[in-house]
Amino acid sequence: MTLDGMPLPEGSIQFIPDVDSSGKRVRGKAVLAIISKGIYSLNTVQGPTVGPNKILINASQKTGKFQELDGEKIEILKQYLPAKYNSESTLKYEVKSGENNASFSLDSE
Repeated sequence: MTLDGMPLPEGSIQFIPDVDSSGKRVRGKAVLAIISKGIYSLNTVQGPTVGPNKILINASQKTGKFQELDGEKIEILKQYLPAKYNSESTLKYEVKSGENNASFSLDSE
């Protein structure tokens, strides 16, 4: 997983079962993996669901601003990846039975 040609330092990736070629929703569970230094992994027990999946990739950075929650100061984080990789994701991946290698080259624009 790279961002502008460099390994994505940290973040998360979600595989969400999508629709097949006939428009029918693929049954299965959504799964999430943590990305560290551009690498993530999921085993076959965890998922993802075999078939078409929508991909959401998130990465946040500290803002230096804080909010109080239940009497505790929490630093506010900001999503720094473009919406086309998460809230408005256009990423797809066809998961096959057995081992897969889903790698994505992202750009910051």
